[in-house]
Amino acid sequence: MTAQQYLSQARRLNAFIESDKRELERLWSQATGLSGADFSERVQGTPTDTGIDGIIEKITELKNKINAELERCIALKNEIWDTINAVSNDDERLVLRLRYIEFMKFEKISVQMNYTERRVKQIHRQALNKIEIPQTFH
Repeated sequence: MTAQQYLSQARRLNAFIESDKRELERLWSQATGLSGADFSERVQGTPTDTGIDGIIEKITELKNKINAELERCIALKNEIWDTINAVSNDDERLVLRLRYIEFMKFEKISVQMNYTERRVKQIHRQALNKIEIPQTFH
């Protein structure tokens, strides 16, 4: 695993969490849309998970999954934070924090640091060479 792959794990996990949140929002919308439905007429047959009970079960499962992913993301970001803080150069450390903790694009980092985007990418490359990946990821 390269330093960049290691540091990018939190961004990927965060993307999964955001995707799960959108799905949760969709399920909530679906569940609240059912509140006006007429359930007085019941039809015998095999139960499906498309009714309100099925949707609520899916919502509960997804909320549990999101909570577990959030815990993993926090732990991973803390570990990445510690790894980045081991870099001694201030500019390199700042670029890594903005890129891999705050998920900023190089363009925005360059504006914040008052450097050209090319210079920020150069600092980024230098910083990646100084990253020591924890043994648990080798």
